[in-house]
Amino acid sequence: MSGPDFFELLPSPPHSIQDFATWTSLETYKRSLPLAPNFILGGFPPDLARAYYSHTHGTDVGVFTLNNVTVTERGFIRHAGVPVACNYTHMSIPFCRSLLDDGSIHAEDDYHRITVETATILLTVGYDVYGHWLVDFLPKLHILAKTGYDIFKLKYLIPTDIMPYGLKWLHLLGLSDEQFIRYDPRKDIVAVEQLILPTVTRTGHREMDIFPECANFLKTLLDQNAGPTLAAEECGERIFVSRARAGRDGRALTNRAEIEAIAAAHGFYIFHPEILDIAQQVAVFRSARQIVGEYGSGMHGSMFSSPGTTVCLLRGTAYHPGFLQSGLCQVLQQPCGYVFGAAPIDALNYDFTVDPEDFHAALELLRLMR
Repeated sequence: MSGPDFFELLPSPPHSIQDFATWTSLETYKRSLPLAPNFILGGFPPDLARAYYSHTHGTDVGVFTLNNVTVTERGFIRHAGVPVACNYTHMSIPFCRSLLDDGSIHAEDDYHRITVETATILLTVGYDVYGHWLVDFLPKLHILAKTGYDIFKLKYLIPTDIMPYGLKWLHLLGLSDEQFIRYDPRKDIVAVEQLILPTVTRTGHREMDIFPECANFLKTLLDQNAGPTLAAEECGERIFVSRARAGRDGRALTNRAEIEAIAAAHGFYIFHPEILDIAQQVAVFRSARQIVGEYGSGMHGSMFSSPGTTVCLLRGTAYHPGFLQSGLCQVLQQPCGYVFGAAPIDALNYDFTVDPEDFHAALELLRLMR
């Protein structure tokens, strides 16, 4: 390949590239101290503690506008045939290079070509994971609105393999099918004269201060468009978010039944988000004042809970899945604690066991945080 291997989008000049990329800023990069959990039970290995406290950096939040690009698999962008990378949309150079190296991305001429004048990308890597919808993709609608775009008039690039809950979310927020440009990410390439590219609101497990605004924006749109929802009173103010029906067993709590029985005995409603529709799930989180559960996408629903809501997370002592929930709790002003079970530090798929005595102790500590 002649010329540059990648165009890399960074928000500060000179990286706004003449005649190609412009940048509109909403919030600028800053460093800050990660908030320590209110309690930790079950052990916090030194390597994991270092990983937790190493995330002192934030990110720039805003919108890029790109001229004359093509888009395909997972929001992979090219300009003049050169790949375009952007850390601020989770499409870093290493990740983009991995897509090229493993054959996920083909030459532009190998695809069926669709041509459009203007379009917006919400979805990049991870659009098959519910948690990414909550914390990465849907908040972009507020980013767009705050930079002056009418989100109900924009056209959005939507891959044909979008998860059903993704379409449901977009409809509940008031977007219509007429706004969606559907493309097969493995067969189609979309040539866009002007691409509107909002950033995410986080880096790693640190969220930026704008995130609570994003969550409130989504709640407002739901109130306007979702209609009446199931009353959340039956779940009460104390919920245990279970992964028993999540369909993802990469991190299995081996004594889940025992832990859930303890939670129920302490007055927690065992909540399986998957059995309710989206608006009802949000209603449950909005009513909750104490949220306990296994670390995962379901717990990120706490973004719809009030400041002061207390959160307790059960997870293994591996790096994965990170500590995004702590980042959410920090900007949402929701005190949180952890109960750990031992797991290999570098494992992605693992089993872990929570000591019932540690869990009992955590529930007692939660009483003091109310």
